[in-house]
Amino acid sequence: MPVIAFVTPKGGAGKTTATVLIASELAERGQKVAILDADPNQPLAAWATKDIAPPTGISIVSDVTEDSMIDTVEQAAEQNDWVLIDVEGSANLASTYAISQSDLIIIPAQKTQLDAKEAVRAIKMVRDAQKVVKTEIPFRLLFMRTNARVMAGVQKAVQSAFEEIPALPVEIAERSAFQAIFAYGGSIKSLPKGVGGNVRNAQENVEAVVDAVIAALKASARRAAA
Repeated sequence: MPVIAFVTPKGGAGKTTATVLIASELAERGQKVAILDADPNQPLAAWATKDIAPPTGISIVSDVTEDSMIDTVEQAAEQNDWVLIDVEGSANLASTYAISQSDLIIIPAQKTQLDAKEAVRAIKMVRDAQKVVKTEIPFRLLFMRTNARVMAGVQKAVQSAFEEIPALPVEIAERSAFQAIFAYGGSIKSLPKGVGGNVRNAQENVEAVVDAVIAALKASARRAAA
């Protein structure tokens, strides 16, 4: 039962969006997924209470703090196939505990100079946690809200800032469907007809991201066993 923490010291990078999209796709593949909401703003609780319920198989544990993080992760891992942790968008002890319990860290980032700097800070958080638990904790960048038209200009100019950081080979594009699920609730598949633009492309995007996450976990497991 893999544990994945979504970590960035900066708010607004797309951390909660990535958590919801990946959790929903896993649940729709028949997996039991626990999402631990450690953000004081409780964005996941807000999503879960919209008109459309989360996909079957998702459970949300709210108000996870530094005091309860480790025990909550252990309990959730015993009862679910996957545990995803949405930590607060700042560097704190709860984030450190979440990292220490994880099999993979996903660092959501937009292709900006500011997010590049924050990604470096997130990696330092991971490496500090590694020193505590004395084991390697793999991490991957997940680029968020990418836009092919913008990439030719502004985003391409900052691409070099991320070159030394391992990233998932699939990015989450800027799509109206990803915004719509926070207005309506549920997942891409459960959006009302006519809402969310090109829903098929959005769904294929998320499926590819989840496949990349699974591949990263398998690669890390092989390295650990070698």
